[in-house]
Amino acid sequence: MHPILFSIGHVHAYGYGFMIAVGALLAVFVSEFRANRRGLNGDLVFKVALWGLFAGLVGAKLTYIASNFPLLFTDPKYVLGTDGFTVYGGVVLGILVGAFLLRREKADIPVYMDLIIPQIALAQGFGRIGCFLAGCCYGKPTTHVFGVTFPPEAIAPSGISLIPTQLLSSAGDFLIFLVLVLISDFGTDHLRLSPKKDPDRRSFFRPLSISGLYLVLYGIGRFVIEFLRMDPRRVLAGLTSNQYVSLLFLAAGLFLILKRFRTVQEKIEA
Repeated sequence: MHPILFSIGHVHAYGYGFMIAVGALLAVFVSEFRANRRGLNGDLVFKVALWGLFAGLVGAKLTYIASNFPLLFTDPKYVLGTDGFTVYGGVVLGILVGAFLLRREKADIPVYMDLIIPQIALAQGFGRIGCFLAGCCYGKPTTHVFGVTFPPEAIAPSGISLIPTQLLSSAGDFLIFLVLVLISDFGTDHLRLSPKKDPDRRSFFRPLSISGLYLVLYGIGRFVIEFLRMDPRRVLAGLTSNQYVSLLFLAAGLFLILKRFRTVQEKIEA
């Protein structure tokens, strides 16, 4: 809606990049805050979150280039510009880099990843607001009152009322963040206070349940929102490539959740 938020001389602050920066910084600092509150290594979480977000940006950009590879030769400025990212590539590479750093530091990967991953949704929520400001990732035409008409300088077609899929996605990401934090803190915050009194209870929450729930919730949300987006890239059976990736996220998340319950059941039976 407002590709350029403000300008200082010849220097422009673009809404898309600005909101990504805000989301990234908040995600890093919230991760450190929650780690310190839990009695975990806040410095390690800060480093992992920072490098994970950086890797996420790189992965999102590389995935976007790969998905628009033919345009790299016909319109390289469009593909290599600052407005083009694909979330899934960023999530995967960011998680892999974060897990690698935790493994190198010999940290408890499930515990730390469960703490950090909710902040991915937080960063994504701000990133989608950036999408709205730039006009990318726009929805299909609509006659409903909630439709948005973008100006000529936006990426979205101007003069047409469109579904604000960017804002819907943003609201969904923020909701996922809140749900994951509430479930995580409700289930594990007390463990910081007295883990020695009941060590088996601490292990109850160790598997990647929060990480799995993130994959499930985001996969479902992205699968649904794709039906509202004006995306001609339907690759098979009327579904987009992003929807098939959403199904993979859903399957991976369910696997992690089932693994958690299996671990819990084994401990109960033991």
